[in-house]
Amino acid sequence: MNEIFQWAALVAILLLVLANYRQLGLMVTGTPEKRAYAFGPLVGKRAEDRLLSLFGQDGSNPWKVLVFVREDCSACEELLSRINEWAPGTTTDVQLAIVVNGKQEFAAQLGKQLSAASVYMVDSVLDEGNTLDGRPLLAYPFSIVMSSDGVVRHKQVGSDGDSLLEVVRGTARSQAPSEPGEDKEELPS
Repeated sequence: MNEIFQWAALVAILLLVLANYRQLGLMVTGTPEKRAYAFGPLVGKRAEDRLLSLFGQDGSNPWKVLVFVREDCSACEELLSRINEWAPGTTTDVQLAIVVNGKQEFAAQLGKQLSAASVYMVDSVLDEGNTLDGRPLLAYPFSIVMSSDGVVRHKQVGSDGDSLLEVVRGTARSQAPSEPGEDKEELPS
């Protein structure tokens, strides 16, 4: 009976030590979602030229949305279907670029499905290992919303297309460049 108690105590101590190491690891490296947000330019900073070049020289659209997707990703499919529903209605305000990690055929299919979007292969946009400035893309789908001057206004990980639409529409209403003669609203900090 005493040996059973000792083995149970040993297993409990082992589990406690493993849980402590996991917590220490999360404190040092952060959660996977927080690490994913380290990808790309920081919010409030200007995106680098190679990302902005995906949208061409047309500066008439006040907002740019860049979405990274993977071919075998159900969350990506969900986000793309939601974008397909709202993108045609927002093309006057938003330029859409999709970067695909997958086969060329999948990218071509997306190009036909989302005619308002520019579709690129991931290896033509990111460095080897799917990195940008040495920071890897850890999660799909990953979305970046930028203003017309290339400043990153929002980043999002996940398939919540409604949330992305709210950000695009909300950002376009509250932060869009003013027309000449209009008063500019200051945004709350």
